[in-house]
Amino acid sequence: MQTIRMALLVIFHPIVAFQYIKKLRDRFNYMPIIILLLSVIASRCFAIYFTHFPLAEIHPREANIFLEIFKLFLPVFTWTVASFALTSILDGECQFREILMATAYSMLPYILVTIPLTILSRILEGEQQGFYDTAQTIMWIWIILLILISLKELNDYSVLKTIMVALLGLFTMIVIWATVVLFFAIVSQFLNFIQEVLVEVRYKFY
Repeated sequence: MQTIRMALLVIFHPIVAFQYIKKLRDRFNYMPIIILLLSVIASRCFAIYFTHFPLAEIHPREANIFLEIFKLFLPVFTWTVASFALTSILDGECQFREILMATAYSMLPYILVTIPLTILSRILEGEQQGFYDTAQTIMWIWIILLILISLKELNDYSVLKTIMVALLGLFTMIVIWATVVLFFAIVSQFLNFIQEVLVEVRYKFY
């Protein structure tokens, strides 16, 4: 019930909702985060398998559910890490778990728009692609606005500082992704090198 109340607050009074998350610091509960993220996963799966074919982004037979979930949650968790790192050194007042909860609640528009839009797609044709794309664009704008509001309210930032930290957060996310890709590339090359050495040693001695 508490999760439903918070969800309604985020939709209709986001400023109050994110202030409330901050006030409930001593009574934190991870269950709403789990429920919200599982709901986002369910919404994505529903969209993949039930969106009308002319409007579908990906064919269900070609969909990799684990990859789709990864692509959906990678920005969420990277943003949480990046914004926590930045707010820790830029006079922020929030904790990591509060950012994670606020970001999870900020994904509510994905659930609220994706499910009805998927159902509506069953009566839409390819000619209505513009309407479908516009609805998705509005959804992502709504999500981004909620994330910005949460960043401002959780840290008591001014609007200007919120925008500055958000831009730095985007840059930090790119740096994190680039670092991870570089790390895996180096590890892959190292493993290939070890494999070639072992093959060479085996060839010489056997």
